[in-house]
Amino acid sequence: MVATDVLPPTIAAAPRPLRAACDSCADAAIIRAMYDAYARRDLLDVFSCFSPDVVIRQSTHLPWGGTFRGLDEARGFFDTLMEHVDSRFEVKEMLPAGERVIVSGRTRGIARRTGAAFDLGATHVYEFRRGKVIRMESYVDTPGMIAVL
Repeated sequence: MVATDVLPPTIAAAPRPLRAACDSCADAAIIRAMYDAYARRDLLDVFSCFSPDVVIRQSTHLPWGGTFRGLDEARGFFDTLMEHVDSRFEVKEMLPAGERVIVSGRTRGIARRTGAAFDLGATHVYEFRRGKVIRMESYVDTPGMIAVL
């Protein structure tokens, strides 16, 4: 017996909303590939996941913070980030939410100027359109990061 054998015919025949779930799974795979590429410092692979009109947002309290529009400004964001910290992001949880994927985890690394190590909570929110990241919002323990910079 299969599950559809016990459902009324109208429910068994109803279309299933699998497309959104599958799209979210594909988006999550893209995000994992981006984190792997960033860990290798392969920004070409990271940028291949971005739409040309990507928007990146980070707290303006951080030296690399602000709103960055398009690939050229996104490059500036990553260049400034990497000037200040040598970090890796460890994914703890990934939550697909329609066109968005919310990623929580830890950012770990060293502040380049002070040499201070950090291990801070962080959350990234990605929004997708046609398999490309159109928006990335980055939230980190800002007071904790400022303290090590």
